[in-house]
Amino acid sequence: MRFASHYDEACFHSGPPALFTPDPRGNLRVDPERTREVWLLVPAPEGRDEAVYVLRDRATGVEMVLATNCPVLALCQPRGTLERMPDYDAARARVAGQWSGRTPPRADDHG
Repeated sequence: MRFASHYDEACFHSGPPALFTPDPRGNLRVDPERTREVWLLVPAPEGRDEAVYVLRDRATGVEMVLATNCPVLALCQPRGTLERMPDYDAARARVAGQWSGRTPPRADDHG
């Protein structure tokens, strides 16, 4: 896995339980909003383990990479379904594949 900074890598390997998502360059960063949201659902997460998932949004069907150092946080996603992947590269390839033959939506597209 590639991290956006030494801070993000240190958090992943020895920091508190957290969720990580890729930045536009594909480097993992701590995702404070998602982490905060699931800490409200699981206030004392236990069980450290490195895991990478593909998260599929229930409303849109869009998939994204989600990594964690505590799988219990990933497993309680309130608006999506998860599939555990063997590694980060497999997850990235899967997510990139959803756009094969189509153009990803841009932020300024309204329909």
